Amino acid sequence: MQDQKLKADPILGLTDFETVMLDLDDLSFKSAKYWAKKTIEWFELGGFIIFRSSYTHYHVVFDRYVSREENLSVVAWIALLS
Repeated sequence: MQDQKLKADPILGLTDFETVMLDLDDLSFKSAKYWAKKTIEWFELGGFIIFRSSYTHYHVVFDRYVSREENLSVVAWIALLS
């Protein structure tokens, strides 16, 4: 078999139900950090890390495992308030 080059750019992703991960689009870094801090205070999630995926697009990952129900509660809370 010959070596073949990948013709498409792969999209790599990760998801699970026990880690709270937020995709915050069209926000400044300051706003993304604000929502991350509000979330850890309200849901007692511990710490977080913010990744910049592109200009004004951020991903926030929190460091405490949660149940699926709590994960959905966090996402719904952010969606309603932001």
